Amino acid sequence: MDRFFIRLFVALLSVMVCFGGKAGKPGRDYATPRSGQAKWVSPKGNIYEGRWRDGDLPRGKVTMADGVYEGDLKDLILDGYGVMTYRNGDVYRGQWRGGHKNGLGRFEKKNGRIDFGHWKNGKQVVQKGKRFRHEDFVYGIDLSHHQQPGRIDWKRLAIKCDEQGNIGVGKRRNQKFLHPVSFVYVRAVFGTKPDKTFKTHVANARRHGVSVGAYHFFSIYSDVDSQIETFKKAYKREPGDLPPVLDLENEKEGDLKGYERALRKHGVKKMQNDVLKWLKAIEKHYGVKPVVYTRESWMRDFLDNRQIKSYPLWLARYHNVRPRRDDWIFWQMSDNVFPTGYNSNIDVNRFNGNNGEFVKYLNKQK
Repeated sequence: MDRFFIRLFVALLSVMVCFGGKAGKPGRDYATPRSGQAKWVSPKGNIYEGRWRDGDLPRGKVTMADGVYEGDLKDLILDGYGVMTYRNGDVYRGQWRGGHKNGLGRFEKKNGRIDFGHWKNGKQVVQKGKRFRHEDFVYGIDLSHHQQPGRIDWKRLAIKCDEQGNIGVGKRRNQKFLHPVSFVYVRAVFGTKPDKTFKTHVANARRHGVSVGAYHFFSIYSDVDSQIETFKKAYKREPGDLPPVLDLENEKEGDLKGYERALRKHGVKKMQNDVLKWLKAIEKHYGVKPVVYTRESWMRDFLDNRQIKSYPLWLARYHNVRPRRDDWIFWQMSDNVFPTGYNSNIDVNRFNGNNGEFVKYLNKQK
C-alpha cells in the first residue's frame, strides 16, 4: 500500500511539473500553463492570456472584474508597464507595481479629463500650483537615427512645463510639471535611404500607447519614383496611424544658402512636380491625405504652388513663436526641449486642437 501511494505521489508531481507553474512562489499553489500560447482561469476567476514561459506569464492580457489589463506581469500580478481599460470606459496607461498604479502614468477618464503624472500605491501624487488641464494640450515628438532607441526611456518619457502648462526652451527651473507625449513622427526614409532606427522607434511607441506616424525626407538628388517605392516598402501603415508626412527642407545641414543655390539649379518647378507626384502616389497607396512639413519661409520661397498648398501643413517655427498662419495641423515649436526619459534635447510638436479633437482626427485616419 505504501508503494502505491508513493507511485501516486510521484505521478501527480510529474503532472504538475509538465503542466503546472513553478513551485515555491508566493500564492502559487495551483497549476498554470507550462509554456507556449495559452489561456488560463485563476481560482479568483481572472482570465490570463498570452505566451507562458516556465509556468509564468511575463506579459499578457488579464480579464478581471473591474476591467481588462494588457501589459507586464510579475508572478501573475500587474507589474511594469501596462494599459488597464476599466468597465466604465476609463483607461490608464503607465507603470504598475504590485498590482497598483505606481510611477509615471496617464489616466484618461470617460468624461474627457486626463490626469497625468506620478502615482504611488494606486493614488496620484498631487503637485500644488498646477493651473492647466492636460486635456487642453496635445504634444508629440519626432525621431530619427539622431535619437538612438536605447537612449529613450519610454516609461519615463514626458515633456516638462510650468504651472500654466507652457513648454520652455532649454533647461528651466520652473518646469516642475509634466505633459504626456501623445504622438510621435518617425523618419522612415531619407531620399532613398531607409532609416535603420525606424522600426524600433515605431515598435517602442506603439507598445507604450503613443500614436505613430511616418515621415519621408524628400531629396532633389534622388529619383522621385525610387523615393516613393522606398517609403512604401519601409512603412506598413496600421489603422489609426497619423497621416504620412513629406518633409521639405534644407538637405545640407549647416549650409542653407548652398542648398538653396543647388535647388534653384535643379529647378524649383521640377522639385514641385516631384513633390506632387510623391503626395498623390502616397495618398493613393495608403488611402489618406499626406501632410507637408516645412517652414513658412520655405513655403513662401519654394512651395508657391496651389496644389501643394491644398495639403495639410506641419509648420516649423521655433522659440514658442506660433506660425503666422492658422491652417496648420501640427506645429514644430522647438528643437531644444529637454524631456524626462531622454538625456538630450529633442523636437517637440503641438497639435492644433485639444485632446478630444485629436482623438477625432485620429479616427478620421482609419
